[in-house]
Amino acid sequence: WLSLMYLIITQLILGAGFNMGLHFPGTDVYSTGSQSQVDVWVWAITYTIIYTILPLIWLRRRGFSLKKLFGSFKWIRDLWIIIVYWAIDFFGPILVGSADFFGGISASQYAQGVPLGILVNSLGAGLPVVVMMHMIFIPRIAVLIESRLIVVLFGGLFYSIFSLFDQGVDYSTLSTGLTSFTYIIMTQTLVGMGKATFTVVTGNPFIHFITLHIISARVPFDTRMYIEIFKLK
Repeated sequence: WLSLMYLIITQLILGAGFNMGLHFPGTDVYSTGSQSQVDVWVWAITYTIIYTILPLIWLRRRGFSLKKLFGSFKWIRDLWIIIVYWAIDFFGPILVGSADFFGGISASQYAQGVPLGILVNSLGAGLPVVVMMHMIFIPRIAVLIESRLIVVLFGGLFYSIFSLFDQGVDYSTLSTGLTSFTYIIMTQTLVGMGKATFTVVTGNPFIHFITLHIISARVPFDTRMYIEIFKLK
């Protein structure tokens, strides 16, 4: 539960104090010219330090080994999961029209914007979720609770707290704040449960990173934004 308290406290500080959410640009709704390159790097570096580096140091002091963790993965066994769910999460937003990925972007911009977006989002969102939720919280909850379904549910709730200051929420008044909080809990708990399921079933905390996060849906969602912010030609 220490990780949960750490997450709540840091999210309140970063979100309420500095408008930083799990996904850039925090609670703001992005529009051309509204964010700068400095804003992106400040967010990415801050989240990397608070949710990746410091927690890994904490794990390391308790005997955690990345080498042993990676040695336990069964990539070949899980390959079909990665391919199928990556395709669904990548092409889904494009097909339903919720992601502005095609049109008005050159091949050169795609070639620069896609890897840049993956890098930045990995630092600011992907790795923090991998470490905090999938490497620290879920394994410890799984030891305490036998039911996989309950573990997945707790994982979903943990992710929803991680998302309290995501794009579009508004805590400026009590009524809008309650609406925003309720919306995040109701929607992001389900999203988080999907992510948690991959880790609970496969034991690999990086499966969700590929299939339901940074390398999938965030690419069509964020590529155009990063192309504009970094003025890629």
